[in-house]
Parts: sequence; structure tokens; C-alpha cells
Amino acid sequence: TTIAVLAATAALAACDQSTPSEPPDENVPLELRLDLVAEGLTNAVFLTAPANDARLFVLERIGRVRLIKSGALLATPFLDITDRVGTVYSRGLLGMAFDPQYQTNGKLYVYYIDRSDNVVVERFSSTPGSDVAGPSDGVVISFPHGGEDLHGGTLEFGPDGMLYLASGDGGCCGDPRNNSQNMSVL
Repeated sequence: TTIAVLAATAALAACDQSTPSEPPDENVPLELRLDLVAEGLTNAVFLTAPANDARLFVLERIGRVRLIKSGALLATPFLDITDRVGTVYSRGLLGMAFDPQYQTNGKLYVYYIDRSDNVVVERFSSTPGSDVAGPSDGVVISFPHGGEDLHGGTLEFGPDGMLYLASGDGGCCGDPRNNSQNMSVL
């Protein structure tokens, strides 16, 4: 798998012509380009990095987090949890979030579907700047997915510092059970 980053190169021209109370000009074209970042990955599904860190962390659906440092894909994974990640259909290691205080506390979280079809959020400790994650601090939350398909999901820290989890709706070919619209369904 090859990772390419889509970069907006000239979209800000429209913003430069507007004031805070005025929206940007929709007639100014958005220019995009793809930049090759790395090759040699297996089913890459997500790319992230902690604040103020030049490295790129690429999630491979099979359960590994690979590290791109100074433009090179490192041979040793940053994190390898392939022994507990289920990978059938849309399952796998699907999300990762760094604690907003990662640079001082070294905490990071991963979102995956385990081999028993549960949604799992697990926390790890790491030394900021290290190229290999530290040990697991344990599972933060785990619950049955409850769907036959669409296990997609992720997690992110909000501006309030809280960790938010979004799981797939479990449906196939749309949302036949209306899970996405039902506030009583995890």
C-alpha cells in the first residue's frame, strides 16, 4: 500500500480576500495535489500525529501502527497489537488519538474491533519522542458491536479535552436498523 497525502495548495487565496464577517469567495478554485509519503504499508487506514511532532503515525488495519520519521518508514512498528485485532470485513485497528497532554504524560488511545467482535478502546503509555510505544494501561471501554457489517469507527479528543468515540452503525448497504439515528444504541 502506498500512502499519499492530499494537500490543499491555493485554497487560502479566497480566504485572504475575505474579512472575518464575510465568507470566502466560492469562485476561487481549490487546487489539490497528492504527495507520496510512504510505500510498503499493509491496508493503511488512518494517519495521525501528536501536536508538535514531525513524525507521522500510520495505522494498518491488521493491528500495527507504523512510524514515518524524516520521510522514511521505520521497520519496527510503533505499536503491534495484531494478536488481539479482528480483521474480517470492515474490522481492524481503525483509530488512534493522542492525549492532548501527550508531550508530558505519554498517553495514547487506540480504537479497534477485537477477535470477538467487540469495539475496544485501549490506552497505552509511551515516552514522548520514542519510536516504540510503551505497555498497555488496559482497556478503557469494550462493548459488543452488535452488527454484521460496517464496524468502522474512530476516536478523537474534542476541544473540551474529552475523548469521543464514534462506532460504525453495523448495517450493510446503508443503515437498515437505523442505528445511526437511534440515541439508545451504542
